[in-house]
Amino acid sequence: MSYTKMVLEEQEMQDKKAFFADKLLSSLTDAYSSMIFGSGIIHGDPHPGNIFVLDDSAEICLLDCGQVKELTTDQRLGLAKLIVSVNQWEQANNRYLALRDGHKGLAAASAEVVSGAKGTVDTMTRSLAAQVRSFGVSFKDGAGDEAAAAIAVLLFGNSATELPGGYVGAELDERTPIAQVLEFPQEFVLLGRATVMIKGIAKRLEMDWSLSDRWGAVAQEAIDAVDDERLPIWSVLRPKVQTRNEVSLPDSRVISSRERPRFRDVIQAMTNALSILSFYVNSKVGALVSVLPPRLKTVLTRVYLRWYRTSL
Repeated sequence: MSYTKMVLEEQEMQDKKAFFADKLLSSLTDAYSSMIFGSGIIHGDPHPGNIFVLDDSAEICLLDCGQVKELTTDQRLGLAKLIVSVNQWEQANNRYLALRDGHKGLAAASAEVVSGAKGTVDTMTRSLAAQVRSFGVSFKDGAGDEAAAAIAVLLFGNSATELPGGYVGAELDERTPIAQVLEFPQEFVLLGRATVMIKGIAKRLEMDWSLSDRWGAVAQEAIDAVDDERLPIWSVLRPKVQTRNEVSLPDSRVISSRERPRFRDVIQAMTNALSILSFYVNSKVGALVSVLPPRLKTVLTRVYLRWYRTSL
């Protein structure tokens, strides 16, 4: 009986760890997404001492904003295109590896099919390299496109992805693509510190984490918004509920500068309203849970963690 209890407690601990890890990484990733694609002002000193975790919600607070960098519109658009390209490269590379090795239930592919998939990856690698160099990153003589592309995948790709050209992500390893770099622009350095930190936390928490996956949708929306003359919904500040102690009005939302609203503006307004409703419900539920007996809290926590584990 004691062994069964020990196993259940161990499973519960693992569930809590997975839940906390996902919430923490999501909070950090979403925060930098808002900074990059929203205000354009990024926190430039993201080390663990400047990150506070707020109670048990795993929401984060970034401290010490004395070192920041403002990205221009062109820089943000360039980053958006690079992030989308990294995401597409990873998908193409995963497909090539699956065809080559016969993974994921795929039937053995012909040499011609595998060669075609490899050619697609090589073309995307050259495109990634050109985009990285367009930011002003320069490399040592002899460093090929694989080194430049590996920098992009290292910063924005999945932490478990093998880098192009046989490079590795460990900074002190002689095979790291960073050793091939001669010069980084300042904004790229500060952003790189943030992405490396997030991926380092993911590795410490034993989670695969792809920033290109997480930022891909908003990055694509940033690209699409250039020709559409609209404000992307992710650039709107998180809905804020006014408290009784606040004198100022709730922060305003600029949905559109057009004289006549469009249906997408209605959708955006509804999304904001639902976000405020979600905030209200979470606040009420949190207040209710806080007054429950400890034993009942434990039971509800176990039920929630069991549901969370099955939903992954």
